[in-house]
Amino acid sequence: MRLLFAFLVVAGSLVTAQVHRDFSGVYLQKGTRYGKDISDPAVPRKILDVQQSTDEIIIRAIRNGEIAIAHFPFHSTKSDRTRARWKGRTLLLEASNSVNAESTNAAVIQKWQLSPDAQELMIHDNRVTGTIGSSYSEIYTRQPSLEAAQRTATMNVDQICNQSMQQWFSMGKARQTDFKQGAELGVASFQQVTRCVLYDAVLSGDFFKNLERDNSRTKGAFRKADQLVSTFSGDLTLEIGPHPGGCSRQNEEFVSQGPLYSEPVKDLRFMVRWMGSEVRDLGEVDARLLTEPWREQWPSDVFYRMTIPAAGVPLTDDLEILIFSKSGEQLACVKGHI
Repeated sequence: MRLLFAFLVVAGSLVTAQVHRDFSGVYLQKGTRYGKDISDPAVPRKILDVQQSTDEIIIRAIRNGEIAIAHFPFHSTKSDRTRARWKGRTLLLEASNSVNAESTNAAVIQKWQLSPDAQELMIHDNRVTGTIGSSYSEIYTRQPSLEAAQRTATMNVDQICNQSMQQWFSMGKARQTDFKQGAELGVASFQQVTRCVLYDAVLSGDFFKNLERDNSRTKGAFRKADQLVSTFSGDLTLEIGPHPGGCSRQNEEFVSQGPLYSEPVKDLRFMVRWMGSEVRDLGEVDARLLTEPWREQWPSDVFYRMTIPAAGVPLTDDLEILIFSKSGEQLACVKGHI
């Protein structure tokens, strides 16, 4: 009897060791971690609809209207670009892609882990392209249904200017002290599942000549030719540069099912306002689409140039630029000050 009991205990332990977590369900992105820093995701947030079987993991990702699907088989063959495997109760998803015409291999390894109550999903993402690697983690919360996730994903869309790309830009750049011809305001992003466009904003004009930040005084003090200045004078030039190649290699293991916004680069529209002690709403501002000159080795970038009234605006005020497609969809927002 004791021998039989011992056998049952050992057999039960072996069976338990083979029990894996069920990742099936709907998840909404909660944040992104780079090292120790956690930032809010861009709005609308990404949704993952996961189906798990004994044969494969099917992931349907949704963001900004686009739906894309990835398949990760557990029993892969040499011809499969993706595969799934278990490491204890951790799910490993692997992909190997040819990412450009030169067939540079990109290795992607994702480590999926569920919290003990199965309500939070942590995805650790490691990507290597050639000799370049990147690592970050995405945090998701389980949702009761796809409909509930879609409602929550678009909440606070009016707060899009306070999202992660703006925080990332602020952390990554030092404050300008000598402005030369202008000042960088910030960076925003338009993200779908398989495509991402970055937008940068730069203010320039004669006003910036000889402008310096006065670090010896209180925060927000500026001077020109030894004279303190606190407001802009005259008009400024605002340039917005869209960069569709800024993050074009994201989520290459996914196949887009559409719909993709037809044109997040050309025929853009801009709503602009100054934000400070008072709001100066400039409405929709006329912008010219121009081509960056003096490019010989690769195609020239396009950018938009517009004139911004600024006389009397405090130098500490934020300039907020809402970026819209031709048909009126809000793509991104840049908000910053010099």
